[in-house]
Amino acid sequence: MPTFDGHKYINLETFRKNGDGVKTPLWFAEEDGFLYARSFERTGKAKRLRRESRARVAPCNMRGNALGEWVEAEAWILDSGSEEAENANRMLNEKYGILKRLIEPVAGLRHGRAVEIRIQPETIPGETFDER
Repeated sequence: MPTFDGHKYINLETFRKNGDGVKTPLWFAEEDGFLYARSFERTGKAKRLRRESRARVAPCNMRGNALGEWVEAEAWILDSGSEEAENANRMLNEKYGILKRLIEPVAGLRHGRAVEIRIQPETIPGETFDER
């Protein structure tokens, strides 16, 4: 699997019913070949992922500009309260610290309950991304 080590953001592309892609930069954590991100239940990306797990992902900067090649992926909303969801949130808290804990309650007022997303990038033998 391409490595996302050293990156602070990934760009997650999810797809509308008409096939158009929508790209969103997200904070993420990586473990055992999966990427984990957090969003909110009423966001477009969460709604699109409930309908279709097909996605693409690339490391990016905070503005969403890709810093490597796009990789096909599958992504799912994790069951709320599951051990995997709690572990994902714990990893994100460790990586992003107090800033994450300050931003999420404000975003939650507008977008509803937080949800964790598991992303499984497609394996591409020998391919890695630049560390940035």
